[in-house]
Amino acid sequence: MSDLIERLRVKSAMITLGEKIAFGSETALMDEAALEIENLRAALTMPDAERRLLFISDLLAKKGHFNRADICQAFSISVPQASIDIRRWIEKHQGATVYNSSAKRYEIAALKERSND
Repeated sequence: MSDLIERLRVKSAMITLGEKIAFGSETALMDEAALEIENLRAALTMPDAERRLLFISDLLAKKGHFNRADICQAFSISVPQASIDIRRWIEKHQGATVYNSSAKRYEIAALKERSND
């Protein structure tokens, strides 16, 4: 997202200075920005419970793991509510995670299998 913002600012500066820019490059950049804005708008209007489930998926994609504290801190919710959300996420994504009791976190199942080899 920050890369997109920077590219938009550079393109804007180029236009402000009167520089000619390639037609295709500006429309592709604007299409990308519009898509990102639509995605952000959808996330903002999403019910809180759904946003928390999406957050869990994002944590797994970025870090490979998550725990209840991650969700509690990000959304200012109670531990029991985070546990409910985790259970809902696991029901929707059966077999995608395993619980690492020594690290007290949920991890991508493939990562856990590799660490046991």
